Order: sequence, then C-alpha cells, then structure tokens
Amino acid sequence: MPITPSRVLAVVITLLMTSHALAQTAPADPKKPATCAQYMPLGKLYYAQGQMDTAYTAFSLCAKLEPSNLEALYSLGRTEIRLRLYSASVEHLKKCLSVDAKYWRCYIALSDAYVSQYRDSSDRRSLAPLLDDALKVLDDAERIVTTNDGRAVVYNQRGTIYKLKGDLKLATSSFEKALGFSPNEPNILFNLGSLYLSAGDADKAVETFGKAVDVSPKDAELRAAYSRALRVKGTDLKAALSQSTQAYNLCGAERCKNAFVVGQYGIIQYLSKNRELARTALEVAIKLDVGAAYHEHFYFLGRVYLELSRAKDAKAQLTKAVLIEASEPLYWYWLGQSSEALGEKEAACKSYAQAIKLQSDYKDAQKASNTLKCPATTR
Repeated sequence: MPITPSRVLAVVITLLMTSHALAQTAPADPKKPATCAQYMPLGKLYYAQGQMDTAYTAFSLCAKLEPSNLEALYSLGRTEIRLRLYSASVEHLKKCLSVDAKYWRCYIALSDAYVSQYRDSSDRRSLAPLLDDALKVLDDAERIVTTNDGRAVVYNQRGTIYKLKGDLKLATSSFEKALGFSPNEPNILFNLGSLYLSAGDADKAVETFGKAVDVSPKDAELRAAYSRALRVKGTDLKAALSQSTQAYNLCGAERCKNAFVVGQYGIIQYLSKNRELARTALEVAIKLDVGAAYHEHFYFLGRVYLELSRAKDAKAQLTKAVLIEASEPLYWYWLGQSSEALGEKEAACKSYAQAIKLQSDYKDAQKASNTLKCPATTR
C-alpha cells in the first residue's frame, strides 16, 4: 500500500499527540486529504526544537502539496541549510523568488545558503566566489525591503559576509547600520560585540555585550560572550566570573550542551584559580566542540594540565591549539613550556622560535630560549 501524505500526517500526529502545540494542529479526521496548512505548524514546531530531519519531512510534504507556497519553500530552504543540503536549498529558495520576487526573506535565506556552504567547506579559497554571490543577493533584497527590521537583517548579513572576507572595516560599518535600524536586536549586538573584540576594542565589546544582556538576560550564550569580553578587558575578573557562572547555570550547568558557554566558564574558573572546576568544564567543552571551533579551550586546558604536572596531556592540547590557530604566539610559547617539561629541548626551542617569529618582542619566549641555549632565532 503506498504511503500517502495523509497517512504520514496521521502517523506523525499519533506519535506526538502529547505536545499541546501539536494537538492544536491535528485534523479532526486523519482520513481526509492532508493540506499544507496542517504540515506547516508541524514543521515549525520541529524546527524550533532542532529536529531538522522531521521538520524537513513536514516542509517537503507541504511544498509538494502546494508547489508555489512561499512560506513552505522558504521554510524548506532554511531547513536544508541546517541539514547541509546546500544545492537543494538554493534550488528551493530561487524557486521561492521566482514565484514572488518581493518575498525578501527568501533573499536573506538564499544569501545564508551561499555563506553556509562557504563556511562548511574545507577548501574555502575555491568557494570564495560564493561570498560575492551572497552579497549580490543582498543587493536585490535591499532594493525591495521596506521595513527597518528587514533592513537590519540585510545589513547584519552583510556584516557577517564582510567579516568572512576579512574586511573588518566594512563588517563593522554594516553591523552598526543594522543596529541603527534595530537597536535592541540581540543577534546584531552579539555580532557587533564579537567584531569589536576581534578588532581589539575590548571597551566597545564590553559595552555592546552588556547592552545585549540587558535586552536578553536569559540568553546563556550572550552572557558567556559578555564574560569573555570582560575577561579580555582584564579589569574585572570578578564580574567576568559572575557572568560566566550565570551563563553556565542558564544553560543547564552540568547538562549544558553549548561548547562556548561551558568553555568560557572553564576558562574563567582557571583564571580564578579553581583548577579542578576549570579542568572538568574544559574537558566537557572540548568533547562538545565537534568541529574544534574554539582554540582557546585547548590552550587553557593545556595550561591547566601543566599546572597539574600532566605535561604529556598539556602538550597534546597545546599542539591542537597551534594547529587551529598557528598565528598566536602565546600558544607556541606554552607549547614550548610543555615540551620543556617533558625534557624535549629541541621541540621546545622550535616552539619558542616560532613564538618570537610571530612576536619579536616576546620577552618570556626570548628568556626561555636563552635559558635553554637554543640556536639564534632569525627575526
């Protein structure tokens, strides 16, 4: 017997009738032909819960029943981005725009599809043209968007793209324009604060993240980012500890699955001289960080292990840190310290030399190199 859309809907509803929201969408008679209007609430519910496979099924059935339904095409395209089905996403989002060229949300999603494909690639250089494609899509969006909220979304996406292209000036300008259109949007505040921090302006970063936390006080990731900015500024570790602890608790403490939140908690516990709490948190953060996105976690866990006289473990973590972020002299210096603790003079000298190459006035690295009587470093 063929599996018809109505049968699929009936099965899904039967499995999940315990959800009040879902119960509100259930048809009176599952034997009647299913409609897109029945699938859309299901897809949105699953999308909000992070169940992308099931959301994809619901949105796909909706789009099949109503091929020109803009919301279905938009929702399906966004879900396919999350599932890394980039070609399919681009196809559905372009179809959405062919149905209605003024449906500006599909422009944003299409731009995001290009950006996500670029980010997900192991060969970003060859896919760099995708970022230009994403900017062209935003040009089209900007011509038809009519609300300040829409303009804020366009400029926020521009800022993200310029940041990926390495143009921090244009990225900052874009995020600031986005904030001008939507002054209290947490996502824009997060992006702008992160950019200020990466540009070395800790004061502006602290101010921006502080505002973001005021706007959205229960957002654990925002609080963790605020704690990081306070830590980098270096003037109030107690406040940084308070923010990171609140973020950790909001996230669920030991049950938290956010690598960034757990990692920031671990880092600030380490700086507050709570080594065991730091070790536990950083070990968990690294397990959660499947894509190894947060090189700081490896660095600080390496420092913790060194203080616990676990030099071999320290070297393993610090090696990972320099592999991810090879331009950070601090990481090379501490990698040298771990090698030195293991009695590996040659490896230590190479690490100190690299640290000095990256930062010629790095006094600690120079002192360590001189103490070991390493070969002269070419600067």
